[in-house]
Amino acid sequence: MALSLVACLVAGSAIADCAPITQNGSAACTSLVGIQYAGTTEVSLNEQFSSQMIVTPNQDVAEVTVKSSVPEGLTYVSSNPAAQVNGTSLTWTLGDLDAFQCQNIEITWQANQEGTFKQCAYVIAYPRTCFVVKATNPRIEVEKTAPETALVDQPFTYTVTIKNVGSGLAKNVVVTDTLPEGVSLVSDPEARTFTMTAGDMIPGCVKTASFQAVAKDRGTYCNKVTAKGDNTNQAEAQACTKVFKPQFEIYKSGTESQLVNKKANYTITVVNTGDTTFENFTVSEQPGANLQVLDANGAQGNTWTVPSLGPGQKVEFSVVATSPVVGETTNCATTTIDGVTKQACCNTKWYGQAALLIEMVDDPDPIQLDAEPAEEVTYTITVTNQGTADDSNITMKVVFPAEITPISCGGATNGTVTGKEVTFETVPVLVPKQAVTWTIKAKGEAVGDARIKS
Repeated sequence: MALSLVACLVAGSAIADCAPITQNGSAACTSLVGIQYAGTTEVSLNEQFSSQMIVTPNQDVAEVTVKSSVPEGLTYVSSNPAAQVNGTSLTWTLGDLDAFQCQNIEITWQANQEGTFKQCAYVIAYPRTCFVVKATNPRIEVEKTAPETALVDQPFTYTVTIKNVGSGLAKNVVVTDTLPEGVSLVSDPEARTFTMTAGDMIPGCVKTASFQAVAKDRGTYCNKVTAKGDNTNQAEAQACTKVFKPQFEIYKSGTESQLVNKKANYTITVVNTGDTTFENFTVSEQPGANLQVLDANGAQGNTWTVPSLGPGQKVEFSVVATSPVVGETTNCATTTIDGVTKQACCNTKWYGQAALLIEMVDDPDPIQLDAEPAEEVTYTITVTNQGTADDSNITMKVVFPAEITPISCGGATNGTVTGKEVTFETVPVLVPKQAVTWTIKAKGEAVGDARIKS
């Protein structure tokens, strides 16, 4: 149902926007639309003048139309907004107006004759009510990050980030990440699926979760994470990790046998037989009992640090050692790479060598042949094993020259004098640093410089 209001002006003054007319004007208002009309109170003949209408809805209205007519004696010149002119009828179509949204209409007239002229206007409007609904578009995005490389049986971390980049609430968002065959969760080795309940997410909301996984074998593993809400798109992301298996070998070689107190040489070799680079690992020399390291080729405390060893590469170290003890020694080298420890050893047999020292002392020297009684000389023979090994079956035989004749003998073993020769029985064993002594008594037979052989 439309409502028509009429406002008339006989005399008035200019009015401010939406301000009520307090004098020299007229207004008609209801609970739906108010209209005010004012203008110049007196003009000269043929003079142009203006009047003003203000339409003010008291609530939302639709199809607002203002109508007026041109009094006889006046001429309609123009208006803002422009009116639809039909003879003496003027119509302004204002459309829909919100509550208290003022609409001004400025009209220019011209007086063509003397007199008093009454200008009137009325408004037609319909009550308007509206229902407002906001349409939103919740939209989610998911990101997944993973290390480029990892090691077999060593945990590595996946990170999943979910975002609501849309304009509305994303409801009941769930993130699901299913790991590929051969990869399992550290928290549950029997499981391969990680699930995160993100719940409701307002626009701009970001949530992040991380979890650890482990691969049982080498290879490249790619897996996809999905995220979906009750009222959203399904978002996906993928991350790939190349898993390497650290493999290496350590070898040790060296002198198999050597004299005690002599030098034995050893070589330690570490070979990277895997497909990943090893960094900052150590190799340690571990000498066994009775083994003394003389030179470890630049090691610090018998330990070397290797900054890097690529696939297929090897590194070698040399060691010089000795042993003062006869027997077998074990010499080992150890390295630990990425939690894996390996050791290599080699044995060296150390043996000794007998070294006999024969000393003979005569007393007195020289011998006087014309002495009364006849002067005898005693020869003391000492045999010492100066070496590092036992000597066995030691036989002592002494041969005298023509100038001297042996008389008797004795000492460590029994002896026999036969003409110019003295033969002692065999000494079965002479251990290192052990000495045996024999004595022979003899007499001079002729003048001369006699030499005795033993």
